Amino acid sequence: KNRGFHAHHPRDCFFFLRDNSVAELQELLDEHDVEYDTDVQQGQANAAAAANAADDGNEGPVQITCRVMEQKENNEGLADEECGRHAGDGYAGLCEKHYKEYLVHLINKNSLDSVFLLSQGEIEALLRREETPLPPLGQNESNEDYLDRLKNYVQERLPLKKRDD
Repeated sequence: KNRGFHAHHPRDCFFFLRDNSVAELQELLDEHDVEYDTDVQQGQANAAAAANAADDGNEGPVQITCRVMEQKENNEGLADEECGRHAGDGYAGLCEKHYKEYLVHLINKNSLDSVFLLSQGEIEALLRREETPLPPLGQNESNEDYLDRLKNYVQERLPLKKRDD
């Protein structure tokens, strides 16, 4: 059976969560009172300002770039280099990709269930992939109540595995 590209990943995996917006990931953390960084580290801001002034002699708006080390391919093979992508406002000096990785790490570290980020269609697809029967909509049940019941059903029938972080 074709179970989808990321069907082998649990719902708390980065590959499952990366399509959520930063705001959605932050909202999940906020709902569970988990703190996360949004401000650029002072040293990174100072280095960016110095580089900006050295490049063009101006002290205009500072372009902060992501300093996460990555392996990048070059003519000699692989080399460790800074990511270098633009760091978004409120992303703690990280690019969107690395900031999402950071938020997902916090979600996992705090054992938060991302089922609450899923739409009804996504939950139905998850249940089909896991070959778990879909409960029927109650006769007088609103769509909102049904979605809440589906989320609880997923947590009961498909609990996340404990992590050893």
